[in-house]
Amino acid sequence: MFELVTEKNVDIAAEIHSLSWKESHRSFCSEEFVQGHTIERQKQYIQNEIENGKTFYMLIEDGAKGIVSVKDNLIENLYVSPSEQHKGHGTRLIKYAELMCKGITILWILSNNEVASNFYKKNGYNFTGNRKFLNNNLFELEMQHEMDNWFTVEMLDETTYVISEYKHSEETHCYLLLGKEKALLIDTGLGVANIKEVVDKITSLPIMVVTTHGHWDHIGGHRFFEEFAVHEEEKEWIMDKFPLPLSVVKQNLLDGNCDFPKSFDIEDYNIFSGIPQQILQDGDEIDLGNRKVEVLHTPGHSPGHCCFYEAEKGYLYSGDLIYKGCLDMFYPTTNPELFAQSIERVSKFEVKRILPGHHSLDVPVEIILNIKNAFLSLKKDGDLEQGKGIFEFGEFQIHL
Repeated sequence: MFELVTEKNVDIAAEIHSLSWKESHRSFCSEEFVQGHTIERQKQYIQNEIENGKTFYMLIEDGAKGIVSVKDNLIENLYVSPSEQHKGHGTRLIKYAELMCKGITILWILSNNEVASNFYKKNGYNFTGNRKFLNNNLFELEMQHEMDNWFTVEMLDETTYVISEYKHSEETHCYLLLGKEKALLIDTGLGVANIKEVVDKITSLPIMVVTTHGHWDHIGGHRFFEEFAVHEEEKEWIMDKFPLPLSVVKQNLLDGNCDFPKSFDIEDYNIFSGIPQQILQDGDEIDLGNRKVEVLHTPGHSPGHCCFYEAEKGYLYSGDLIYKGCLDMFYPTTNPELFAQSIERVSKFEVKRILPGHHSLDVPVEIILNIKNAFLSLKKDGDLEQGKGIFEFGEFQIHL
């Protein structure tokens, strides 16, 4: 797994940085200069870099193996402990750092560092021709990775990640929760790129996929996983009885008006169907090993819609029940009354953070009460029924 480097573990990161830096620079730097890069000096360096906006990550597998830093699209400070080199840790660090970058990844290496050059070339990097002169004999060379980066990955805390598809208008979010024994992936997105490749760069834990609901934009990547679960009310949907024809789904997908991954072909796209290995029931508890998640059946947007509640953190993974945007309950398989009841139910939980299925991740907890009051207002006015149109409530709308 990966940890953020903070004050609690910066000493370990500094030791890795110091020992590895000395090892990699000894062949072309003076011994006096090399020995000057003490653990205490590198600790100060890391702390200064963090203050300047860089994020450091540490790879942990039965102890600390290596570190890497990221700022925007720049990767730096990739160091593996000398005793842990040539075991694949460097590759894991660079792949993880790429996930954390924004845009096309770049890095800089010393012109005389042939080992680094070969390593990065092996991992898909090429020289751009840009260089920074350090002195008459030494300069830095820029390398760039031409990634087909469909997903955006953000670390919400040290064991929780959001994997987003911001390049499509649906702006879907999938959530990866790491426990001690296994990991939980909530939804798998549109299915136009392989989300499992992203997950595998973050963790080697066994993955269980759970479904907030069986709509096409939340189950597209299920096909990449061996195990998935869905609520009993939508078991038939996901087993080849999806309520929309493929042609409509394809049109919705193309309406996203985006640059799809090069590997994606709309002609090959199909609505996922498969046999769930587990059926979810309201109140089920998913134990990941020292981390528990409760299943909440919250129908309304769909018959088997589920939220997932993590009491210890106060996280509510809200799917399409709560988000900033238009809350849809106008098509035949939706139910405005049940939607209102589901909002009423989740309003009674102690929620510290809402993690939605779409759009902005900056969703205030107060939105639950605001949506609840909006439903009460619509019901009072006799408007809580399908066909009434779209009602505006500021940061969200209700489409009946």
